[in-house]
Amino acid sequence: MNTSNSKLLENKSFMELDGLVGLPNGVKPAPMKYNLGKINKYLNETGKEFKELTVLELKQFERVK
Repeated sequence: MNTSNSKLLENKSFMELDGLVGLPNGVKPAPMKYNLGKINKYLNETGKEFKELTVLELKQFERVK
């Protein structure tokens, strides 16, 4: 019983240091601007690298809201 109490106190002190990480009630990140799956498929088909894409090419992969 004593070891479980010490572990509980140890875990509680870590939570106070780091905060509650990974819980669903945190702030959600903004949705991705581009569909990365489609970009990856396009890059494989064309043989280009991501940094070679033009603005017009990137526009076709934007997610529709």
